[in-house]
Amino acid sequence: MLEELDLGWCPTLQSSTGCFQHLARSLPRLRKLFLTANRTVCDSDIEELAVGCPSLQHLDILGTRLVSAGSLKKLLQSCPKLLLLDVSFCSQIDMRVVQELSGSFPNVAIKKSFTQ
Repeated sequence: MLEELDLGWCPTLQSSTGCFQHLARSLPRLRKLFLTANRTVCDSDIEELAVGCPSLQHLDILGTRLVSAGSLKKLLQSCPKLLLLDVSFCSQIDMRVVQELSGSFPNVAIKKSFTQ
């Protein structure tokens, strides 16, 4: 029944344990998920969210290093209610990727902040 979950800034949570994939399979009503600054979130976690959380409206993965454009595209295709995706400081996601995804999914605000 859980709809919102903030696991941001929890460095003890590691993707390698399968915790994020288990979360995605267990929370089909999830609307908002904050995984801020968890550097272990990876493509397989995002793809599992795409499959298991079709009601997702807000996803914050600020600071991830292991998420690629391909998994974000799958997420955007599978979560038609998504309104906000924060990929700030995600090292594999550059402005070109953000522009491409924004063009393909105009109803989603894709937030990208970075330092040069």
